[in-house]
Amino acid sequence: MSAGPAPDSRLDERLGRLVRRVQADARVPAVSAALHRADRPLWSCTVGETGTDSPLGPDTQFRIGSVTKTFTAALTLQCRDDGLLDLDDPVGRHLDLPAHGELTVRRLLSHTAGLQREPFGDVWDSLRAPDADQLVAELDRAERVLPTGRRFHYSNLGLAVLGQLVARLRGESWAQVLTERILTPLGLTDTTVTPRPTAATGFLVDAYSDEAHPEPPTDFGAVGPAAQLW
Repeated sequence: MSAGPAPDSRLDERLGRLVRRVQADARVPAVSAALHRADRPLWSCTVGETGTDSPLGPDTQFRIGSVTKTFTAALTLQCRDDGLLDLDDPVGRHLDLPAHGELTVRRLLSHTAGLQREPFGDVWDSLRAPDADQLVAELDRAERVLPTGRRFHYSNLGLAVLGQLVARLRGESWAQVLTERILTPLGLTDTTVTPRPTAATGFLVDAYSDEAHPEPPTDFGAVGPAAQLW
């Protein structure tokens, strides 16, 4: 008489079904999922295609987009720990800004500074991002859409400014500081600022036709601290 599948096998099958359901329901071209517990082997599952000639696998890179903000926040707090800034410092104490220099590091970190969501211009429509000099120079064209501290208002611009702050205090580019102070010490060798050949193609879905278009692997320039990592 068969004993049936082992408990771990049943769990693996259930988790695999969950991943495939998410891919189907959300109409996601590719999903790579993993689950780790100290008392069990690493579980992983890939579903879909990369949009390139490379097969989808555990080495496939995906753009993590706004999760990049957590890395920039960690770099900012490292500067605090090293005595380079205080969270209640106005950002203009450390950066020469044409506007909004009175906003504090703490408010920028917590998205409560009231800054508009994006830098001046149409970054996500044109996929042409400002460089560091342009980002800073055009800050006086960015709006304060809410009074500071009124409520949470998500801002890529705010984290982009913090990326420039980290670079200024450390005397290197944001990407260099990130690599030296987080990626290399933690052994995150597959997390990079620019995509590798194993990277999956991202897709943009048209809001009106619902048609998916391949997204180029854009370099977000000075907005990179908010959205660049793969």
